[in-house]
Amino acid sequence: MLEIHHVKNEQLKDAYDELYTSRPIRHLDSFYKWVYNILGVSKGHLFLDVACGQARLVEIGAKQGVMAFGTDYSYSALNASKHKGNLFVADGEYLPLRSGIVDRLSNIGSLEHYVDPIHGAKEMARLLHPDGLACIFVPNTFSILATVLYAYHTGDLLDDGQPIQRYCTRRGWEKLLESCGFQIVDVKKYEREWPLSYSDVLHYLKRPKEALHLMITPFVPLNLANSFAFICKRK
Repeated sequence: MLEIHHVKNEQLKDAYDELYTSRPIRHLDSFYKWVYNILGVSKGHLFLDVACGQARLVEIGAKQGVMAFGTDYSYSALNASKHKGNLFVADGEYLPLRSGIVDRLSNIGSLEHYVDPIHGAKEMARLLHPDGLACIFVPNTFSILATVLYAYHTGDLLDDGQPIQRYCTRRGWEKLLESCGFQIVDVKKYEREWPLSYSDVLHYLKRPKEALHLMITPFVPLNLANSFAFICKRK
């Protein structure tokens, strides 16, 4: 059952409901498993995916025996999830949870779309247990194979179609997260996810351009990567 909490920005909520009704926003399952691996999520952990979309991370966690929960702006996104438990509609900038209770937390490609990313980051830091870990996944202004290449060809900024678009450099994101109560313990680069299942291998075999992108991934410098996965503790 979906639990609905007050969402302050109704216009933005409606925009995401419309977006998820027209098309899903999701990665391959291998990506979500990568997130679990870099966070070291295990049974007994209380795991929260903030802005979880169709809650695939929550679904995978539940199958592994993790106490997994998800929040999102969009009722349409959560309603489309195959996993109906432990999901609630809520504003990522005003999360209705007690401080310090989450062992593992993720926010995947969402903080850059917040009305106030600083407030959203502070909320996530607030929820994290003193021994907990968070994965904050955000895009790079100078992604050599995405934003830079797109600007070279079009003279414009790459837009993924979400209501608010925002990019920053690695150091810029670090400063924001550190100012909001996080201590950064590691940063991983992201281009494409290595396939961990037969279905994901087939995905690449059917898409030669994505397969080529995958092959190039090891040679892309961190500061020119598509996105960053910041592994953080609470200060």
